Amino acid sequence: MEQSSGISLKPIPQSDRHANFWSMFWLWAGGNILLATFMVGSYFSESLGFWPTIVVCVTANLTACALCAVSSQRGAKYGMDEILVLRPTFGFRGAYYGAFVLIFINFGWIGLLSSMTGTASLNAVTELIGPSASFTGDFTLYAVGGGILIPMLLVMSSPKTGFYLSSITVPILGGFSLYILYELLSSGHMEKVLSHKPTGEFGWAFAIETCVVWAVAWQPYLGAWNKFAKTEKAAYWGSFWGLGLIAILFSITGGVATLATGEIDPAIWTVKLELGFLATIIIILGTITTCSLLLYAGVMALLSLIPKLPYKLATMLVALPSLVFVYDAQLQSLFGIILLFVGLLAGPYWAVVMADYFFLRKEKISTEACYEPAGIYSYTHGVNYIAVAAQLVGMVLWMWLGGWLSGLSNFSFSSGEISFQYLTATVPSMIVSAAVYVVMVKWKLKQASPAISRAYPEP
Repeated sequence: MEQSSGISLKPIPQSDRHANFWSMFWLWAGGNILLATFMVGSYFSESLGFWPTIVVCVTANLTACALCAVSSQRGAKYGMDEILVLRPTFGFRGAYYGAFVLIFINFGWIGLLSSMTGTASLNAVTELIGPSASFTGDFTLYAVGGGILIPMLLVMSSPKTGFYLSSITVPILGGFSLYILYELLSSGHMEKVLSHKPTGEFGWAFAIETCVVWAVAWQPYLGAWNKFAKTEKAAYWGSFWGLGLIAILFSITGGVATLATGEIDPAIWTVKLELGFLATIIIILGTITTCSLLLYAGVMALLSLIPKLPYKLATMLVALPSLVFVYDAQLQSLFGIILLFVGLLAGPYWAVVMADYFFLRKEKISTEACYEPAGIYSYTHGVNYIAVAAQLVGMVLWMWLGGWLSGLSNFSFSSGEISFQYLTATVPSMIVSAAVYVVMVKWKLKQASPAISRAYPEP
């Protein structure tokens, strides 16, 4: 198979990379156009009120997406998949954690998005045509067809389909979303929106945490697509503006719609605002686009674990288990908790990787060693335990600061909850993990630790 097709795990040569800034922009904008992005703003708008919601949606999303854009440069520089460029930091086998996080979170994400699509499509079609539009199996058709089967077939045909699809859907869906926001801001709804008294149930810290975690959730997926970028600059700015602008537009729209209707679920407020037709288009096309991007990244992660697995079989193995979550209504109600705990699972891990790549390796890794199980990135039995330890320190900090968000008493600490209001959880845990790793590696290098020193050869 050709390397430029994106199916091979081998590095894509510079001459075979086709994605410029606009390609990357449309791609990541397309990835963020989905119902769940509306819900990011909806979660805190009633607590903060209109103007604070606007401020948080703009500043927190841009800041968090800048972090993602920085991380995107590794794959773009070396033309390698995300899981492969994790190996210099965590080791050949230590990178399995990143692969498992991506694959298993994928099951939930795709299942959840498919389920939300099924419910929202049913509501929108019923509002447009009436109860007569309902038929046996209609939920399955909308959910499984739009969220799993069509994306699976598209990814099987060619990974490049994601670029083509996004370049078509983003202008359409972005325009519709701007229209929805315009209708909200220019109609009689604004009187209710502006007169809303903030409940104060959640503060600024919760709002910022929600936006940050939504951006961090993209970290495992960046390298799978940014390896196609012609330059690091195209990958950085394409990721930043693609993810950032849509995150701002959709979270603001969702927040304002919640203030206008009192509903968080887009499947409900789109009906209340009589936006059934527009909502149906955004729901279906957005889900197909996003799930295609998620699915391809999951497939490449699985192939990094089992390189000899046929590509089409890997696609089915990553796509079909999501069916389990499509019919689980409880999963939708747990969306907020799932989203927040992505910060625990992914934040410290990718923070260690970024600190290692930029501060210790000065953006230089050995591509050949990334494919050698017994090479310089084998560390101890294939795992860099210093990186794992640094990650665990950050995860413990996250649990202390943010465990209360789960609502489970065993993970709730009153002192941590108080500190969360000033610090949030994901960003501090990432900073601490990154700092611990840098300090520990430099200390081990001074002691001439063989497992570490050979992975950090003298420049």
